[in-house]
Amino acid sequence: MKRLLVALVTTLIFVTSPAIAQDRFGAEFRAGAHFATEDVGEADLNTGFGTEFIVSYRFLPQFGLYAGFGYHRFTSDDTFGGDDVVLEETGYTFGVQFENLLPDRSFGYFLRAGGLLNHMEFDTESSDFSTDHSLGWQVEVGPLFTFGNQWSIKPGIRYHSLSQDVDVAGTEFEVDLTYISVGASVGWRF
Repeated sequence: MKRLLVALVTTLIFVTSPAIAQDRFGAEFRAGAHFATEDVGEADLNTGFGTEFIVSYRFLPQFGLYAGFGYHRFTSDDTFGGDDVVLEETGYTFGVQFENLLPDRSFGYFLRAGGLLNHMEFDTESSDFSTDHSLGWQVEVGPLFTFGNQWSIKPGIRYHSLSQDVDVAGTEFEVDLTYISVGASVGWRF
């Protein structure tokens, strides 16, 4: 009886909500400029940039899950041991998203909140060192523009936070990488 009830409720959800049965999956490419909100160690970071590839699954008309991979890069005018520093952050992003289209279905807004599993690499002329992967978090909000039934553009603003321990020549110190990112993504639903 319990299985029959679950099967009936599941069937009713999919039959009465055609938006769920169509275009549940999505893929998007995001690029953006990053503005550090604090120094990393003693280095004052310049404006950075980054890209991400994200896939998503919509389990309800407005709610979904996302996961992806990103690459983010910063430079600094400050030096580490006399060398210029380049900071690269790579890793994975995941979380939940909410998309709400207004009645004309071509404009709306989106919200994302999720986690990061990233690591940082510090490159200088004389040495390179990196961190292990660790967890961080991010939130994003912005408008949503749709074109046809499958394409969208999402300009957005994101807050990103990642704290890690770095071991340099036997000395360990904590690095906090927090920044605001302004960017846009182009998405396709299928």
